[in-house]
Amino acid sequence: MSSGEEEFRGLSIQAGWKPNPAWTLTGRAGWTDATTVSSPDIPEEEGLPLTRLPRFSAGAGLRHAIKTGRLSGFGAGVSVTHIGETVQNYARPDRLYLEYPAYTVAGLSADYTWPLGLGKASQTVSLSVGNVFDTDLLA
Repeated sequence: MSSGEEEFRGLSIQAGWKPNPAWTLTGRAGWTDATTVSSPDIPEEEGLPLTRLPRFSAGAGLRHAIKTGRLSGFGAGVSVTHIGETVQNYARPDRLYLEYPAYTVAGLSADYTWPLGLGKASQTVSLSVGNVFDTDLLA
């Protein structure tokens, strides 16, 4: 385990829009500038970006909930998530330099919600599939 000091600066933006009770659109993005300021155990990493932390990540989702009719309670959604490139390890005597490229994955979800008869309480069962297009994250 190493000790030291790290510095973080960044910006995060998040927004949602519900044009009517059935549709919800969400989005988020984050930028992070994080560096190792001092590291007595690993001085060669001083001034470098932190490992395993992307500078940029973002996501968006669209969900539709059926509110009336025979299918009332069912819902479905789609999402897209982007993770920026990261450095896993810097070159050191005991490790090789290892960098991962940015990647984007898509997801699908479906759910069913029903009231429990206790005021506004309800129960939801959901199924979701991440990485729908089977993106190879290590290639």
